Amino acid sequence: MDTLLSTLWRYFKKRPKMIVGYVVLTILMIALWIVDPLLARYLIDKIDLLVQKQFDTHTFLILFGLLVACSIGLSLIQACHKLVCWRMLNYTYINFQIDTYKHIVMMDVIQHIQRRSGAIIKKIDNAADQLWDLGFQIFQVIVPSVISGVIFLGIAFHVSPHIATAITIILCFYAAILAYVTRKAHPLQKVISRIWVSVIGRAYDVASNILQTKSAPAEHREVQRMRYWNERGLALQKTIDWYWGILEGFSIFMFMRTVILGLGIYYIAQGELTLGELFFFIFISFRLISPIEVIGNFLPKWNEKMEKIRMGVQMGQISSQVHNPKHGKKLKDLKGEIVLNDVSFSYDASNNTPVDADEEEEDEIDVLDPRINIHEKDPMSKHAPISLIKRNAKKSSSPSKEALQELNLTIKPGEHIALVGHSGAGKSTIAALLCRFFDVTKGAILIDGIDMRELDLFWWRSNVGLILQDNTMFNDTIIENIRYGKPSATDGDVIDAAERASAHTFIQEMPEKYYTGIGERGVRLSGGERQRIAIARAILKKPKIVLLDEATSALDSKTEKDVQEGIAALIEGKTAVIIAHRLSTVRSCDRIAVLDKGKLVACAPHTELMKICPIYKEMVELQIHGMLAE
Repeated sequence: MDTLLSTLWRYFKKRPKMIVGYVVLTILMIALWIVDPLLARYLIDKIDLLVQKQFDTHTFLILFGLLVACSIGLSLIQACHKLVCWRMLNYTYINFQIDTYKHIVMMDVIQHIQRRSGAIIKKIDNAADQLWDLGFQIFQVIVPSVISGVIFLGIAFHVSPHIATAITIILCFYAAILAYVTRKAHPLQKVISRIWVSVIGRAYDVASNILQTKSAPAEHREVQRMRYWNERGLALQKTIDWYWGILEGFSIFMFMRTVILGLGIYYIAQGELTLGELFFFIFISFRLISPIEVIGNFLPKWNEKMEKIRMGVQMGQISSQVHNPKHGKKLKDLKGEIVLNDVSFSYDASNNTPVDADEEEEDEIDVLDPRINIHEKDPMSKHAPISLIKRNAKKSSSPSKEALQELNLTIKPGEHIALVGHSGAGKSTIAALLCRFFDVTKGAILIDGIDMRELDLFWWRSNVGLILQDNTMFNDTIIENIRYGKPSATDGDVIDAAERASAHTFIQEMPEKYYTGIGERGVRLSGGERQRIAIARAILKKPKIVLLDEATSALDSKTEKDVQEGIAALIEGKTAVIIAHRLSTVRSCDRIAVLDKGKLVACAPHTELMKICPIYKEMVELQIHGMLAE
């Protein structure tokens, strides 16, 4: 509840006029709620008195008119009150989504790597929906009803202490049952909520990788996985349903009305209560029970909704390790000198964000947990223990392995340098550090003599062009995919970049040329076409430094030739770091840096390395004899 209220207040306080409007309308609405039964009570007692003597039409019409005016006024105020609540919560819904999404896209790469993208977006969407839903129930129904209920209860003790005491006892008894059921159901509901989120996250992963799923073929396995975990969640939900059944079995409204009616008739017979006062008690029973019944009706889904809000809020609170300096430097004339000074890096050390104990215990369910047999014939036959269903998110106490160790390397402005080595040597890690997706664990990376961490992060990345082995495209047109790195570019600029990247020819052959949609992740394009689109994007960006990470390793010889022409246009006159397994593609570089297990073994031109570096010589000979991909 604290999470819900604090999140709502964070957005409400930015709209002080709406808060004032809400408070004023709530006061007026509660006032009319109180006046209405008091006026009705007086009218009933007055008519009873008039009937005994002589019916006074004038007095009746005045009282009845006041009652009608009160009802009309109450209807109008309630409509305005609801409208204000809608506006406040619509504002909250939109801004919560924007703020959380902004935090997600700004989050460290390591935080994205550790989470399913589908689950991340699902958490944001769920949290925003439930924030609106619960916020509306609280501020439209519960808050006004609770305040009016307390006032009514105070008046009730003044009217008839006996009946008021009976009402209080019933309310306390119901509240005790409510607390008991909630305490029992809450921990189970947490697990169920995480099962649903994780199942959807896995489904998103499968849909995003549908080609791999079908080629496995794994369709039946994935359906079975979803069936298994949904049945697990349903099995736990059945247990919770028993608790809510207990709550539903006790109809507090009917019971309280029966008690009030019985005691009221008794005290009327004793001359201690009037007919109007009995009507007053029957009327206020609705106001007293209304907030409790709203909570009671919501509770079967209340904990689930609260969990969804909490998970979404937590996503917006994940701290990052890579920070943009407050007054980051922007170099007027970036030359492109890169110096790696005693650089060490560990992926484990880079992910040392403190984890809240609650978040650590209750992260997403691991739907790939090897201890769970998703092929068992009857997953409902036994409930998996909660301790087994929860992912063990505690960090290992074993020492972290360094991907780079005390690496020293100087890259001169405009120099083309290649990074080679066996898998796991640290080549891609250097590229990630140069993009500042991570910060070095030890040492420093200097750009034109300035520590990279002192540079404005967004300015720096705008000056770096990154081409990967598999460049994922957006589900948009070709022209917008090329323009993504520089939104202000004209169509002419885009076409010029495509021509330099050797992409213009195949684009012209597409059905709608540059305005052809390329599908999810660019599935309508071949690997070589995606690479050339990526190169065109980088050329349009006009970076001062270019990073090529296995940009041609997955291409056939003819396509590679076309892509190489685009790469040549891209890196001309720029500092370039080229990562490749195919040594034939890096021999033309000014120098080749050989890495082995995170250490720099040698750095020199090809001919010199063949003389001084056994590791490099071995790699060349293996490729010559076809042992490694050429």
